[in-house]
Amino acid sequence: MAKVVLEHIYKQSSVDEPTIQDFHLEIQDKEFLVIVGPSGCGKSTILRMLAGLEEISDGTVSIDGRVMNHVEPKDRNIAMVFQSHALYPHMTVYENIAFGLKMKKIDEKEINQRVRNAVKMLELESYLDQRPKSLSGDQHQRVALGRAMVREPELFLLDEPLSNLDETLRVHMRAEIRKLHQRLGTTTIYVTHNQTEAMMGDRVVVMKDGVIQQIATPSELYHHPANLFVARFMGSPAMNVLDGFVTEEDGLLFFVTEGVRWGIPMEKANRLREKGYIGRNVTFGIRPEAFYDESESPNRSNVLVSEIEMVENTGSEMYLYLKGVGQGSMTARVKARSEYRLGSQLTLSVNMDQAYIFDIETEETVV
Repeated sequence: MAKVVLEHIYKQSSVDEPTIQDFHLEIQDKEFLVIVGPSGCGKSTILRMLAGLEEISDGTVSIDGRVMNHVEPKDRNIAMVFQSHALYPHMTVYENIAFGLKMKKIDEKEINQRVRNAVKMLELESYLDQRPKSLSGDQHQRVALGRAMVREPELFLLDEPLSNLDETLRVHMRAEIRKLHQRLGTTTIYVTHNQTEAMMGDRVVVMKDGVIQQIATPSELYHHPANLFVARFMGSPAMNVLDGFVTEEDGLLFFVTEGVRWGIPMEKANRLREKGYIGRNVTFGIRPEAFYDESESPNRSNVLVSEIEMVENTGSEMYLYLKGVGQGSMTARVKARSEYRLGSQLTLSVNMDQAYIFDIETEETVV
């Protein structure tokens, strides 16, 4: 097993600006850590530097106290699973999984034992003699995982391993990968751009433009985002965002923008006072699930009145896309009802306990 430390890592991609900037992270032994962010944010570059496939411009990578900066990839005892599974089409499942061990000239009996253990865990026992062309997408992924497992690495690196699967298989394989980690206990670093996949990590690192935005548990990221980028990136549909200002009337604080005047709860109001935000422009955020049908949760002071622009029915719930709110449209996630129809007028209660206020310039979370 392995504890991984990345100390102030930089990766220079051009003279003007590095791809990775002061990336500092400690990954605990047996941890399942997810790195998430939009395309081009540098998350795969971090993985490739860990594997020794890319050079580090500055900083130190160590595994269990051993500095790895100049250690060859083959000597790092790391197994990496890529977005492309790259199975050999002319080899059977058994041969694909065993290939790396044969290249290392490991004893045939030991190879057989490792492969048998892996395919049993991955439920591939009945496919050992088949070739990749006869396998499904998730079976391809299982073979790729098996090929990594049999190396018995200190560290698993998974780079967007599910991006080529359809949504049903992605959901299934997410659960399988997590169960596999629980059985093996190998330190695992998983890279994805998918917010839902990111939530399966013990901790999640959110990146933007080569810089860490926040490191936290999935729940902390969702409920206590460090800044506007994290708040909008984590969650689907994304958080609703409005620009407006904080005002005080008769000792009460309100968020005000075009067509909106919502009361701010006491605890949040006190913190806004302490930080000097009364009368200042702010960015306001609220998640789609913080809206309620007025008949279920009547709140005459904090309501949203709008027209339904689009309805997305998921069965038990509906996503209502509402137009003409503040500077644009908003999204509400509510229980499915037949009366929610395109073009109809709607009044929803707003749960301001679930609201967020961000500094309009720094985009850091204020409350």
